[in-house]
Amino acid sequence: MATRIQPGSLISEHFRKNGDRPALISQVEPALTYADLADQVEDFAARLGSERKLVMLVGRNDPSALIAYLGILAAGSVVLVVPETAAGPDSTLTRTYNPDVVVCVGDSGWEIATRNATSAHDLHPDLALCLSTSGSTGSPKLVRLSYRNLVANAQAIGTYLSLTSDDRAITTLPMYYCYGLSVIHSYLVAGATLLLTNDSVIDKSFWSFFRQHRATSIAGVPYTYELLDQAGFAKMHLPSLRYMTVSGGRLAPAKVKEYAGHARQSGWQLFPMYGSTEATSRMAYMPPELVFDNPECVGVPIPGGSFRLDPMDGLDDDMGELVYRGPNIMLGYAQSPSDLAKGPELDELRTGDIARRKPNGLYQIVGRSARFIKLFGIRIDLQRIESVLESQGLTAVCTGDDEQLVVAIQGRAAVADIRARVAAITNLPAHVIQVVTVDEFPRLGAGKVDYAALRAMGAEATTTESQGDVRDLFAQVLRIPAADVTDDSTFVNLGGDSMSFVTMSVRLEKLLGTLPADWHTKTVAELRTTDRAKPGLWRTVETGIVLRALAILLIVVSHTGLLHAEGGAHFLLAASGYYFARFILSDKPRAERVKHSITTLLRIAVPCLVWIVLVRLTLGTYALSNALFVNRIFGPVNALTLRIWYVEVLVDLLIVAAVVIAIPAFDRLERRKPFQLAIGIALLLLSTRLIPFDVLPHPDLRGLQTVHQWTLFSVFAAFFFAFGWATAKATTNWQRGLISVLVIASLIGYFDPRYFAIARTYECAVFILLLIWLPRMKLPRWIVPAATLVANSSLFIFLTHWQVLELMPRVDAFTLAPGFDYVAIGLSIVTGTLVYLAWDKVSGFLEPRAKQAWEQFRARERVAA
Repeated sequence: MATRIQPGSLISEHFRKNGDRPALISQVEPALTYADLADQVEDFAARLGSERKLVMLVGRNDPSALIAYLGILAAGSVVLVVPETAAGPDSTLTRTYNPDVVVCVGDSGWEIATRNATSAHDLHPDLALCLSTSGSTGSPKLVRLSYRNLVANAQAIGTYLSLTSDDRAITTLPMYYCYGLSVIHSYLVAGATLLLTNDSVIDKSFWSFFRQHRATSIAGVPYTYELLDQAGFAKMHLPSLRYMTVSGGRLAPAKVKEYAGHARQSGWQLFPMYGSTEATSRMAYMPPELVFDNPECVGVPIPGGSFRLDPMDGLDDDMGELVYRGPNIMLGYAQSPSDLAKGPELDELRTGDIARRKPNGLYQIVGRSARFIKLFGIRIDLQRIESVLESQGLTAVCTGDDEQLVVAIQGRAAVADIRARVAAITNLPAHVIQVVTVDEFPRLGAGKVDYAALRAMGAEATTTESQGDVRDLFAQVLRIPAADVTDDSTFVNLGGDSMSFVTMSVRLEKLLGTLPADWHTKTVAELRTTDRAKPGLWRTVETGIVLRALAILLIVVSHTGLLHAEGGAHFLLAASGYYFARFILSDKPRAERVKHSITTLLRIAVPCLVWIVLVRLTLGTYALSNALFVNRIFGPVNALTLRIWYVEVLVDLLIVAAVVIAIPAFDRLERRKPFQLAIGIALLLLSTRLIPFDVLPHPDLRGLQTVHQWTLFSVFAAFFFAFGWATAKATTNWQRGLISVLVIASLIGYFDPRYFAIARTYECAVFILLLIWLPRMKLPRWIVPAATLVANSSLFIFLTHWQVLELMPRVDAFTLAPGFDYVAIGLSIVTGTLVYLAWDKVSGFLEPRAKQAWEQFRARERVAA
């Protein structure tokens, strides 16, 4: 039988043996030598008392928390290390285990709260530490670890990392995570130094601390390496760095190889590792000299440990379940306080991972066994999920892989409801849970459930829903990583704008079967729980989409001379103001509003600029001032340069709006009185109508001849944008009624009577009134795709239709040859749509990469600063 370790004497003697060597260095507290650490640990142990207790400790990477942790062990008590969120009186762990003492570490030091005057627990003599085995399942299941486990694992890690008292580890992982705690254990056993910080690797203060105290190692999970990429790690000069480790999940082989290459070039070593809480953190490591050529492997067993492969049905002969033996194997699990009295229950650990041993002796993980999976580096107990669902009256079988959890339900069931239940059981995000319903579970010849078939069904369902899942739909339409879309995300706070609104609303209505009211402000979670209707002959579409499509169609028709129904561009200005207020002037912080506004501006201005420059270079039609959107200010003013007036006015209005909303006082006023402010702006711009027209020409495009008059026209047109803004902020019928009256009054006499003033007035008025009073309308299903595409392409159709018209044969300067008006209309719509689709592909490729490059640049700037 192994000799029982006496923790108090071991810790004290070991620390004092290292004397004046530095033990702990933090950013805010004085450094502690090992002798100092011994004194403070003994002091804390004395305050805790000699009676063995179950002590819950909030783990943080600071000296006070670490001293409390070591003091609990030195006192012979059992420590349960938890995040701050799990330490409350109503937490699952607190209610289940009733800790005798709770230690929270505040800024002034330890705060010890005694809950039980005498211990309420029977604690096994070997028990030292309890850690959560599955932080994301919501289960009170704990791993029981002994003093022997802690020391054996720490010594093994120190051996293969060749730790000495000269090493310095900077903390990058939480103390309550077994990987982070293993770094602490191994360094203290080696008499090395811990640099304690809670900063992230993307914080400049982290790297300042790293360089100041010459850290020699960095430990990270796969996500840490993503952050290191953002921080520009590859270009950093870190002469003190000796090695890096990675564990806690699978790091892609390509990324392993990339960092192994950095290690070769810079003279440090990379140690990919493999482990679990049940093995006190570590079971295998990759010898650094083999990493570059074997990036897919987890390596060899740690010193003192061994592996074997147990055959499994359906696997190749060289594969099997990986089984580990070693002195670091846990005592066993605990699911209730009575389990804390149990001694060792295991002599080997069945990892549940499917592995193969390569000819060079390295082990490679190739999959998961059927009864649990790992998502986000967290083990998910499939049997527990099945048991909970069974208690709710459901017959379920669970399986999955590293990508998703598949839950098969026998019989009829509401998929959305089951997904929500499983998300509540596991605390997993709903998008990684795939629910399928079956009449009978598929089975193999021997009668066992065919898990592979269920996984295939889940994959097929995922493929079917790839454009249907709300989260994926948001990511696709808004061109952002799916990881950035959470259950709390909305279309507005993710940066949705009028350009993406059309596609999003139509595809969402197709997915859900109905378009919820105010869908753009509803969270992903709320949209997911919407009852999905079966598709019918009619579909609900936002009125603004239909009107945008109709307006651009009437613009093209009018410019061919087939029918004079002008004023569509004026409505498009109103629609732009409507969407600006609806999506940008949301409840986001001012900085986010400004950022969103600039993004929207660029998405409109950049394609306009590209097209204008292209036409200028090839046809010579437009002036340089058109490309800069200042033609109405600097000229030259003629029939050619004025025909894209709508684009210029829209871009300039968006520039002014972005500047104005950045003003703090304006931002505060807009939040307090959104409708009143919008109406005030509209009335201010509308007041320009009071200028006597016997002095200035009528404010119609064709009546303008001078730059001064053209500038005046752009001011007159701006009130359409303001009316759209006010429409979006109207929340009551009297507010909508007020806007309606103002719209009708403002349009009387607005258009030049020489150019179909009545028709243009009616068209503008009807379009804006529909936007005010009819937010949605029903259309036949077959019309919706075409209307959506035309609405999406409206800006590009406006830009390109002028060049299409130039190609048409004419009777005179103003009239197309007979029969070519219909050709011109069709060709204009097709050309603009094709240009839009091409631009959408190009921008869809470039935009995410530009964002990523910008974020990496900002991260490097923060680090350099």
